[in-house]
Amino acid sequence: MGPDNAAEEAQGNEETGKGEDVVGVITGDEKMAWPVVDYNALQKETLYYDEDASEAEKEAALIQVGNSFTAHTGIDFVDPNGTPFDVLAALSGKVTLVKQHPTNGTIVEISHGNGLVTVYQSLSDVQVAEGDDVEQNTIIAKAGRSELESDLDVHLHFETRLNGSPVNPADYIVK
Repeated sequence: MGPDNAAEEAQGNEETGKGEDVVGVITGDEKMAWPVVDYNALQKETLYYDEDASEAEKEAALIQVGNSFTAHTGIDFVDPNGTPFDVLAALSGKVTLVKQHPTNGTIVEISHGNGLVTVYQSLSDVQVAEGDDVEQNTIIAKAGRSELESDLDVHLHFETRLNGSPVNPADYIVK
């Protein structure tokens, strides 16, 4: 099983409501999973900015950076009790980046082949290093804090990127 065998499958997703337009990612025998142990126990605080969403949904997916607003490029997960939670690798792959960023907190990036990268930000207690191979559902860190979106306190910012461009993570989860 390897990331070089990535295939795409159209499948509906209850979170996006996009039916057959949604593309799920299957890598070898793996299907991309949410990067948390219990998806339903966490709040999805800020969602991905989707050009096709309603005006209210687009407005809710804007974040303030300094004196301006920018489109949110991922999904933020928050524990309703403010408790740090385990962050998991959404797919198997190679850790290509672990770094501390001045506003985004600690960042981990995992490459899965064929241009697909998952990005995990606002982390604490990181358990992986650059160059590590990780299996899907491996604990890579705990949710932490960052200066950007500091109002969320402890949270995970999760992104998917395809060929360097952000894409909606919800569109890549196969249910």
